[in-house]
Amino acid sequence: QNLTAAEMIEPAAGEATGQGDRTPADTGPKPKTAKGDPLVRKIQMALIAKGFLPAPATGVADAKTEDAIRAWQGQQGIKADGKTSAELLEKLTK
Repeated sequence: QNLTAAEMIEPAAGEATGQGDRTPADTGPKPKTAKGDPLVRKIQMALIAKGFLPAPATGVADAKTEDAIRAWQGQQGIKADGKTSAELLEKLTK
């Protein structure tokens, strides 16, 4: 069988690559499809609705989220720790 140089280097689709069932297109890092922590996202949505956090709700407890939590906690007379929790979500959604 006569193969070009490229064909000798790159296996054809479906050929074994020495990497299990993966083809060269599968070898890179997977794109992040996770949408963050659902609890954090709900807390962020409540903070957005109350005007303490600009949209969007990412599900990631970043510095903006922690600052918004502290601001809301301070307004409520709650110890302002900036931490996410199920208890915080319950208080935010009362």
